[in-house]
Amino acid sequence: MKFLLVLLALLVPQARAAEALPENLSAECLNFINVVLPSIGWTGKFVTVPQDWSDPLNSPPIKVFYYYNASRNLETAKPILFLNGGPFSHYHGRAEALHRRNELYDPNGENVFIMMDQRGTGCSVPLAPQEGQTFSDIAKYGSEGVVRDAEFIRRSVFRQKKWKIFGQSYGGFLTARYLEMYPRSIDEIHLHGATLNHFKIDFFLTRVLLQNELLDRFLDHYKELDLGRAFAKFDEPGAENKYCLEATAYAQKVCGKVLLDAVLSGLGQGRGRDVGATEIWDGVRDTMLSLINGDVEFFKKQAASALAFFREPSSIVVSVAWAQEMVLIDGTNFSECEMAEEALRFHFNIEVNDLRINHCRIIKEAISPNQEARLRTEYLAGEMQLTPSEHILPRLKMSPHIEFYLYTGELDTLVDREALQPLIRSD
Repeated sequence: MKFLLVLLALLVPQARAAEALPENLSAECLNFINVVLPSIGWTGKFVTVPQDWSDPLNSPPIKVFYYYNASRNLETAKPILFLNGGPFSHYHGRAEALHRRNELYDPNGENVFIMMDQRGTGCSVPLAPQEGQTFSDIAKYGSEGVVRDAEFIRRSVFRQKKWKIFGQSYGGFLTARYLEMYPRSIDEIHLHGATLNHFKIDFFLTRVLLQNELLDRFLDHYKELDLGRAFAKFDEPGAENKYCLEATAYAQKVCGKVLLDAVLSGLGQGRGRDVGATEIWDGVRDTMLSLINGDVEFFKKQAASALAFFREPSSIVVSVAWAQEMVLIDGTNFSECEMAEEALRFHFNIEVNDLRINHCRIIKEAISPNQEARLRTEYLAGEMQLTPSEHILPRLKMSPHIEFYLYTGELDTLVDREALQPLIRSD
């Protein structure tokens, strides 16, 4: 291991240990680093790594940010890498909640969570669309780059010590890549909200059903407000032109119930009743009330935020590199959503047009044709597709020393139980 560390230092002079704050940080990052983290006793650091790990000597350097509880002894604490969901999102808003839970369940400081802003997100180097940007440029911000950054942090901070990895949602896909690339660096794997099945038709079918079950619970939770009135707004005369997000240079025009689908997708994050956390369902409630009360602009603003992955330039750029890996927008989901909807009709006698919430409606209506064309022509001709069922399970069978834990979520943990055999040790 010492030889590998020396070799890494020789080959990658750009990858250096923690250093001072870089210039041109956003106001949000400056506040997070200088105010939020110190208020909970955490600290953040930067490392410099090559933008292109495949050619580190000739690659421009970029900054990657990570943070942890400063009271933890890094020499003795057991490290846990937390890979948050997304893609193209950070976990800054949950730092205080994580800290409170950590203090509650680990008062002796036996563990230390390492939170990392994945390259292109948060306080790490941003990825914005640029003139002449090629697919190879964008692909450097995919899962392989994120995993190599994380592994460099592990070697820099913890040397020979292995760490546990907790992957949440999209973080589960990053965990799959980590397991594929560095199985000897991992002690345990914990996945939440990761899909382990073989057919995306099953994913969409189950997700739509669960979404509507979750919506029933949400509406019942606020039954005194009669939030169901929001759905009737889309049946009023002129609604097809009233509730729209206009086309931009990067996104197509979307109208109607797909905006409400996007807002309600936040229900899957849970109620948020965590220690120190905000109430996620209350935010969805307020957005629906704004629609009921005629505040159309506020509703559209919230819908645009929920659809940012399909509409924001930087998010769209990243989605080109990450879409196949997260198995969400890979150019085939449109047809698979249609097959899932047909299965709803045939097996469940459900007419999809009568559904109040439908994840497939977002897939079918929010994706820009130009974006999908780029996925087809650039990504599909490039990297191989990464799916958990193809990478996590076979690799775990090859790495029996790694303990594996899978946690169910409201919507996302769809498990092909047969695929898990013979890994299953309990229910």
